[in-house]
Amino acid sequence: GFSLEGGFASNGYAEHSPDGYSMVAGLVAEVVLTFMFLTIILGATDERAPAGFAPIAIGLGLTLIHAALAPSGQPIWLEMARRSAQALANLESAGRTMPDILTKDALHNAMVTHAAFGGSTNLLLHIPAIAHAAGLRRPEVADWARINRATPRLVDVLPNGPVGHPTVRVFMAGGVPEVMLHLRNLDLLRLDALTVHGRPLGEMLEIWEKSERRKRLRERLFQEDGIDPDDVIMAPAVAARAA
Repeated sequence: GFSLEGGFASNGYAEHSPDGYSMVAGLVAEVVLTFMFLTIILGATDERAPAGFAPIAIGLGLTLIHAALAPSGQPIWLEMARRSAQALANLESAGRTMPDILTKDALHNAMVTHAAFGGSTNLLLHIPAIAHAAGLRRPEVADWARINRATPRLVDVLPNGPVGHPTVRVFMAGGVPEVMLHLRNLDLLRLDALTVHGRPLGEMLEIWEKSERRKRLRERLFQEDGIDPDDVIMAPAVAARAA
């Protein structure tokens, strides 16, 4: 894994601090950095913004399963920060490190999730860069073409259409894990990939499918906006007709 000294404890010239950092300092720094990460990721996508990198972070297993696309400035941010801190503490206790999560299967899941969202073409640069930094094989054009041919676009979100719902509706409709339920049923995901929850993706999707949170948010979307969640995150057969 990554040592503390070789991670945030080193400067741009790969020179370590004289005494290194304690594990407590490391944990505190990780919690603070995670909160900053969440603020940037969530704040960068207000309700009118296109779905960008945030869903892909979940595909990589690096973010809580329903964290992406949450409405800006809402109390749910604080909940996610607390849950992120707890997830980090649990990973530390279990001895899990970044290489346990950021694997070739995680990259595959991120690319499939990207295709299902009709995500930004910027990811064609970012994902290979992430793979290179992690010491993994970089996806090539043929890999992107294969995955995009196999994966239907399931999300009706700005700016892609056909209706172009704001991202907050995607979140209320179930967000990334809801999309992943369809991808799982199409056998497109690598379900054994580990997530920051310390559990495999497949297990987290089973938990999500039965969760009260999922039921409550989808009901609220219909009650407050009059929008059927299944019109925002479409089943593959419906998506094919809408294409």
